[in-house]
Amino acid sequence: MLTDIEKIRQLAAVMAELGVTEIEVEEEGLRIRLSKQAASALVAQWPPAGAGAAPLPQPSLAPGTAVATSSPQSPTASEAAEPHGDCRTIESPLVGSFYRAASPDGEPLVQVGDRVTVGTPVCVLEAMKVMNEILSDVEGTVIEIPVQNGEPVEFGQVLFYIRPA
Repeated sequence: MLTDIEKIRQLAAVMAELGVTEIEVEEEGLRIRLSKQAASALVAQWPPAGAGAAPLPQPSLAPGTAVATSSPQSPTASEAAEPHGDCRTIESPLVGSFYRAASPDGEPLVQVGDRVTVGTPVCVLEAMKVMNEILSDVEGTVIEIPVQNGEPVEFGQVLFYIRPA
């Protein structure tokens, strides 16, 4: 029993270190599955049963982050002429692929001109075949979406410009 608890602790430490939200391991008849979901991130897809071992995460994933964070847009001299001076941004909380809709044939979750509130789903980021729904943490109007559908994004990359309400 003590060894089982130690294995669980080790797996939890690996999850925290690599930013994984779910892991499953089977060894010598013992099967352990750990899942951690933040209230703001919804896992929309997981590889089907029989698809093999759980995928290994990329070390560049941000540990424990699941919701996009917004930050005040600090305009530089070149940006002063742009309409983003008073806007906040929604940035990517992880490295992955950006999707505007929850499914390949679905309507975009938000479009330029749409009003969003805190908790509004704004996009989906795919990282290691796990679909993460990203929620807004700012209230306002979407004025620009600088990322194209299907495009790879980096941690901290601006996904949306939001003019605060």
